[in-house]
Amino acid sequence: MAPPGIFVKHSGRLHQYTIATFTRIHVLILPFATKVEQVMVMSVRDVISSSRDAYSHSPRSDWVVKWAGQVVLCVSQIYWTLEVHEALSLASGNGLKDYLERENVSGIGNSEIV
Repeated sequence: MAPPGIFVKHSGRLHQYTIATFTRIHVLILPFATKVEQVMVMSVRDVISSSRDAYSHSPRSDWVVKWAGQVVLCVSQIYWTLEVHEALSLASGNGLKDYLERENVSGIGNSEIV
């Protein structure tokens, strides 16, 4: 009886790869794939960090068009959370109303970008 494995048709021929073959490939590729993943995560963190710094130094309308969409979403949510927290923390009780008015004006500007 043949050992368990996977049959693959390639170039018109049927090949059988055993579990042992896949295990060897996995052992060889896993460290490489892990390193690639680590570098990708570091790269994404670096881009998000740079974008977060740029957010506070440039008009939002300029900032939005200079960064990738997913980065814009991520950094926008960071600042949205910070601003809502600050609005809720105001003792006057008008923080959310003021924030809403400011965001309504900002929303009009954002719709012009789109």
